[in-house]
Amino acid sequence: MVNAPESLKTAATQSEPASEPATHEQGNADSPTRMICDLAEANDIDHCYPYSETWTRPEDMKQDEFDKYRMQMNSLVNLQLLPFSDNRSKKHTPFDIWFAGLEVDEQTKIRQNNLIPTGHPVPSKEFGAVQKAFALFYIARRKLLLKRLQEVFACDLNCRTVENIDSTKTKP
Repeated sequence: MVNAPESLKTAATQSEPASEPATHEQGNADSPTRMICDLAEANDIDHCYPYSETWTRPEDMKQDEFDKYRMQMNSLVNLQLLPFSDNRSKKHTPFDIWFAGLEVDEQTKIRQNNLIPTGHPVPSKEFGAVQKAFALFYIARRKLLLKRLQEVFACDLNCRTVENIDSTKTKP
């Protein structure tokens, strides 16, 4: 990343698990953490698939694959807003188990509010299946998030405004 605060550059590569959710940084109203927490208001920023899944590398996974997996686990694609109480009760529970324990109306609400793809979470009972389930989730949710961002900002993937796409031809 260019011109990013050092805390953001190293956040995805931290080897120590975070024990608490992100909180306001004292005295720095312009900090990225403060801005995100202000947006979240009465919610926690939660990892859909728990980041604790990345604390130990599976023996059959190469280090570079594991590093990519950790970065994806800690990316925006794997984050959702949850009310404090829901996130505190979820803790490190695997996504599929936590989601299955919710009432159907709560599942529907979370799917709509947090853009959880249909067909996910995929049950992942055996070790190693979590990585496969997460890979499928990551691709599907990334598409949903990009589509929603396009709708909100009225632009295509190249951040050209929808109004200008029809009036000008795309140049290579």
